[in-house]
Amino acid sequence: MTVQLVGSYFYYVGSPRNDGDLYLSSTGWKVSGSSHHRTDTFMTDGSEGWDYVVGVKKVSDYSTGRRVIVDVPGVYKLVFANTDPPFDNALQYTNGGPSSGGRALQAYRGGYGDFVEPATLTPDYAHSMLTYTFDTSFLTNPGSIGFHWAMYCGNDVIEGQSHSVPEPGTLFLLCLGLAGLAGVKRDSRGNPCDFSV
Repeated sequence: MTVQLVGSYFYYVGSPRNDGDLYLSSTGWKVSGSSHHRTDTFMTDGSEGWDYVVGVKKVSDYSTGRRVIVDVPGVYKLVFANTDPPFDNALQYTNGGPSSGGRALQAYRGGYGDFVEPATLTPDYAHSMLTYTFDTSFLTNPGSIGFHWAMYCGNDVIEGQSHSVPEPGTLFLLCLGLAGLAGVKRDSRGNPCDFSV
């Protein structure tokens, strides 16, 4: 899956790991409240289904004989409380509010739990864009994913849901099946045939 975020904000940042992380709900977007969701917070009680984060985790590496902190981009299981060092991995929230033009209590970085799979984060500052790329095979229903992204001050918060689009081959098979059903007639002797699509 490729998720592209476009906005003038990405032109000014110098490091993709500080741009904010992409949070995923494997059960679709279930934000509380009604549009335009201005006062909603990033719920940590499980009601919104956030369970993965795509970002850059800091990991201790001892391969050189001493401890070195390295950045590992990937998809991680989301944890809401992380007290293990390095503390940069803990879930961090925006502190903006209406007076500053931002939204408070939005997750913007961290919460990295167990590693799920690799991911790439590609900044394109010339086009004011940040791209997340990862495989969705770990999801039960990749066609229904909720997304949440926020910049550190909460001035920009992006949320929404993916909608799967059938591949051309799938559409062909569906049309073929419907055409076949159109040719089926009820038995003239009164035996019912129950077809459902």
